[in-house]
Amino acid sequence: MNMDHPDKVFAFDSLFTTNHIQMLKILSCYLSPPLQGKLIVYIRFLELQYTLRLFTRNPYASMPFGQGNMRTELLQELLPFCDPREKRKVQDFQNLFQNMEQMQNMLQMLDLLKDISPELFHGTEGGQAPFPDLAGMFTGIDPQELSQMMDMIQEFYK
Repeated sequence: MNMDHPDKVFAFDSLFTTNHIQMLKILSCYLSPPLQGKLIVYIRFLELQYTLRLFTRNPYASMPFGQGNMRTELLQELLPFCDPREKRKVQDFQNLFQNMEQMQNMLQMLDLLKDISPELFHGTEGGQAPFPDLAGMFTGIDPQELSQMMDMIQEFYK
């Protein structure tokens, strides 16, 4: 496993375990294989039990990291843990998000141009507008529809 981002992996592991569970993990390295297997299952059970207790007592517990640009940061951090096939899919999503961001920037530029020179979009009294209302085509996109589109893309890559 590539550990380019061990801070988040270790933070996750340390948040959902106790010192005693960590001591059991160390102990497991010194046991025979049959006993190791049994102890490892027991350790996982203890971690699950501790996690359930943690979220029952504090339903709003979360990882101690900021949001940032979650889409691109998340995809970038997932790459080192992906196999080659998964990497291609993640990179495809990165490209998709970059293209969407570029489209959004272009639409903002068009809106700015529209404010500066409205006759380019609406024409003059007798003339035709050289640019259609491109920005209007994409305004009001429902986030639910976007989510469904992303689901369809994801199904395509399965």
